[in-house]
Amino acid sequence: MHPPHVPHLADSIPIAARLRRLAPTAGSVAGSLGLALLCFAGSASAVTFLDMVGRPGGLDPATVDPRPASLIALLVLFLAPWSVFLRNVAPVTVVLATSALPLLLPYDALTPLVCLPAVYARRSGAAVIGCTAAAAVAVTAATWRQLALVEEYRLFTIKDEVTGEITGALPVSGYVILGVVALGAAVGIGFWRRVVAGRRDVVTLTEQHSAETAVLHDRITRQTERDEIAREVHDTVAHSLSQIALQASVLETSADTSAEIRDAAARIRASARQAGAELRGVLTTLRTGADGLTPVSFDDLGALLLSLHDQGARINSTVLVSEGHTAATVLTRACYRIVQESVTNALKHAPGLPIDIVLRGAPVAGVTITVRNTLPDGGAPPAAGTRSGITGMTERALALGGSLSAGPVDGRWVVDAHLPWHQA
Repeated sequence: MHPPHVPHLADSIPIAARLRRLAPTAGSVAGSLGLALLCFAGSASAVTFLDMVGRPGGLDPATVDPRPASLIALLVLFLAPWSVFLRNVAPVTVVLATSALPLLLPYDALTPLVCLPAVYARRSGAAVIGCTAAAAVAVTAATWRQLALVEEYRLFTIKDEVTGEITGALPVSGYVILGVVALGAAVGIGFWRRVVAGRRDVVTLTEQHSAETAVLHDRITRQTERDEIAREVHDTVAHSLSQIALQASVLETSADTSAEIRDAAARIRASARQAGAELRGVLTTLRTGADGLTPVSFDDLGALLLSLHDQGARINSTVLVSEGHTAATVLTRACYRIVQESVTNALKHAPGLPIDIVLRGAPVAGVTITVRNTLPDGGAPPAAGTRSGITGMTERALALGGSLSAGPVDGRWVVDAHLPWHQA
């Protein structure tokens, strides 16, 4: 049975954070270059000396014929040390590949030992065990190949060419101890890097969790504020609308009321009920975050203009929309509210004066809305108010990626809006 996989702490770190950590710096590039040169020096020594076992003439190039293995080893010598630069990106692959070299070629085990700590820092479980075993096999092969040489060609050995005396030679146990110490040093550095990486991962996770906690706290605060606003609006505006609808209903059913007043009361009652229904949708959106607003289409806009016309408003409207059924609700609602607010402002500031409305829309061109009304009192602009209506219309347009302007032009108040088409 395979042992259960124990995830490494780094597995929980976001990919973006891990990529930023792997991004090379000047210091890391310089360190990798130094390690690559060290591995190149060790490999050059191995390729130069280790393939001379049993050859007559020793190192005399006049008496040594090149072997295919030596040529391959020479090619690997120039390529393998540069794999040090990949040890933080693909540490397992680099260690396994370079550990196989001493088994196949006259190569040393310095490169896999240099790359082994990266496995400890970035991998866990089977990867660490497998790479450590592979590096141990590589060290064993390199040590055995070193001991298979005649004494004068072994590492650290110096031969006096005049007297033939050999100095600096290590016993067999010395080379074995050297290999064990080298492997132990690589494993020790690997554990140290693993601890450092673990602490860095803890810091990263802590920062990530702190950011997520701040976001959640902000959402909870906003939701609390929305709930409070919803309760306040329900207790004030909704109650007032109910009272308006009730009084209008009483006026409508009164025996002493004329037919004209009954019609006006019926329209007031219907408007109050419609406003109450829309208010309930807004409150649902505030409380739950779901879209509880009543769906609005371009047909509803036509009904709004017809209703205003029936109530006596002097409205001249032109509405030309192509493929209106494909428009998103957020677009049709914005068009409806912009026209509704523009007409409301015109009726408030210039009652009884004509209002011209032009709305054109198509998927390619978007929606263009123009609302004009004659300014009263000789063309003087209306008195400055809160301008919350214009602000609201502008925010709706900007939220959809459009634009809106409102102001006096040649004695008329003009609201001009352009909204990009949003597909349903």
